[in-house]
Amino acid sequence: HDHDHDPDHDHDHDHDRDPATHKDADSTGGPAEHGAPEQGMDGGHAADHKEPAVAEAHGAHEAHLVPADQPGDGGGHGPGPLKQPKTLPRLNLPSGASHVDHLTDEEWSSLIIHEEPAPGTDEKNVCPICGSPEHKVFHMENKHTLGKCSRCGFLYLNPMPFGIDPDKKTYREHWEQPKVLAMKTKVTEFFSTDELSHFKNWLDVGAGNGELLLALKQLAPNMESMGIETTAPKIQTATSKGLKVIKKPLEDFESGSYSVVSAMNVLSHVSRPVGFYHAIARIVKPGGCIWISTGNAADVPVTDAPGRFDLPDHLTFAGKSHIYTIFHRLGFEVVSYQEFKHFWHNYRPLKPGRFRAVYVRACKPLSL
Repeated sequence: HDHDHDPDHDHDHDHDRDPATHKDADSTGGPAEHGAPEQGMDGGHAADHKEPAVAEAHGAHEAHLVPADQPGDGGGHGPGPLKQPKTLPRLNLPSGASHVDHLTDEEWSSLIIHEEPAPGTDEKNVCPICGSPEHKVFHMENKHTLGKCSRCGFLYLNPMPFGIDPDKKTYREHWEQPKVLAMKTKVTEFFSTDELSHFKNWLDVGAGNGELLLALKQLAPNMESMGIETTAPKIQTATSKGLKVIKKPLEDFESGSYSVVSAMNVLSHVSRPVGFYHAIARIVKPGGCIWISTGNAADVPVTDAPGRFDLPDHLTFAGKSHIYTIFHRLGFEVVSYQEFKHFWHNYRPLKPGRFRAVYVRACKPLSL
């Protein structure tokens, strides 16, 4: 995942500021932990999939939804220009969702990328977000090239190494007990106690060793929670902790079956983000939400990276515009976009610079 450094990050209360609302995004953090483990572009709760916070919710934007498998009139690049957002009736958001990252029309227009790849494209040398074949070399590591799209700025391996065996990756993680407490804190920053008590179920995609699932089990013992994961060692670790983590394709889940689907630090592990999140969106109930974390590597210079990119375990890196574009295409409303100087509430603090950990909560309108 993408990390950024802040040259002024010398004090305990030097918080991030949400670039859209200009409010402190991290209002509860204490001092960063000293001696935290060095990390790469991933915050540590990684998945291995390759394919397919918050002002009151007033005047939410409507996304112009174009099905991922429906060709548009964009001359081979999917739909033509997307419609400007309209004002919708208030979304059916829970009372606890009180910080909506409400964009002006100008902000919306500047963030949404109006071109996209041809549906279903598997070309190895085109941008997964806008379909442009033009890119510049951003970084080289482990004999792989990370390109930066010349049109939209998205970062992706070029060529894209499809079909990597998830059990033979360069990136490895083990159970980290401190992460459970950190995840509990982060969950409560984005979901109220009332919400958690009313959610029927929660699916964690890319559950890793299961730390988030254990945090959810402690926070909401009556809520059904489970995870899916592709790497056998992580499934075994989670199972040994009494957690339900299995290997199951997204397409095998029933449509509209989950109140919340999380994908924490997963985006950088997928080669086709729009298709991947389209598959997740199908599983979410109307009125439910997707909660993700990633980084803003595509918004910062390579010198602000935290050291390594962990290529080719990591395949893509996004920025704010790409995240908004993905949810826009899904028809979801971003109700919280926040940037932090740490992953998981002062656990694994980031080095000084402009790289930030990004957390996003997006809700599915009742009409979808």
